[in-house]
Amino acid sequence: MKKYFLFLVLSVCFYSCTEEDAIYLATNETKQNNTISMDNNNQTTTNEDQKPDLLLSPTEISGKYALILDEHQNFLNLIDYTSQEIKTVNFDFSPKQLLAIPKKRWCAVLDPSTGNILILDTETGKNKKIKIRKNLNKMVLSSDNFFIFLYNDQNNSTPLSGIPFSYNEVSLVDLSSSKLESARSSSFTVSAAIKEVLFSGDSSRITAVTEDGIDIINSGNIEKRSSLYFDPA
Repeated sequence: MKKYFLFLVLSVCFYSCTEEDAIYLATNETKQNNTISMDNNNQTTTNEDQKPDLLLSPTEISGKYALILDEHQNFLNLIDYTSQEIKTVNFDFSPKQLLAIPKKRWCAVLDPSTGNILILDTETGKNKKIKIRKNLNKMVLSSDNFFIFLYNDQNNSTPLSGIPFSYNEVSLVDLSSSKLESARSSSFTVSAAIKEVLFSGDSSRITAVTEDGIDIINSGNIEKRSSLYFDPA
C-alpha cells in the first residue's frame, strides 16, 4: 500500500507540474535502493538504506524516469514510474541543480563550488565531468539538446563566499556529439550581467539579454559574438 501511495504521488506530480516546478517530498520511511556510487567516474552497486529529504523534480527522461535530486545528501534518485524501481546515484560533490536532457536520455548535475558540470547517461550510468566557470547557477538547454548555456542569475541564489567571480562570466557546454565522452565546454565573458538567454531554433545562435543590451553568440564559434547596447535616451 505504501509503495502504491508513493507511485500515486509521483504520478500526480508529473501531470500537474510544469518542467520548471519542483516540490519537496519528505519521507521518514527507509527504502532499499539499487545504489551507484560515483567517485572519479568509478561505479559500484550496493544495497543501502536511506531516509532522504528530497527535492522532487517532475521532469521525465524519455517518459521513463522521474529525477529526484537530494542536495543535502548528495545523491540522485532515478525512479522508473512504470516498474517503480529506484536507482540511486551517489556523488562525490554537493550537487546544486538538476537538468534533464530528454532527447539524449541524459541529465546534467551542477557543482558550482568546484566549477564542474556532470553529464550522466541515465540508461548506462556512464558520466563525464566537464570544467566550467565557478559560481554559475543557471542552466539553459537548447531545444535540440545540443547545448547548455550556464550563467550566474542574480535572482537565483547568493554567490558562494570566497570564490571570485563576475556576473558576466559564462560557460557553454557542447553536447552535439552522440558520444558522451565527446562533450566539451567553453568559457568566456559577455558584456554585462545576464537577465535572460534564448537559443535560435537550430541552436546556431544564442541571444543573451543583459543589463546593458543584447549579446549575440555563435554557438559553433564563440569568438564570433557581438553586443548591441540599449540607448538610455
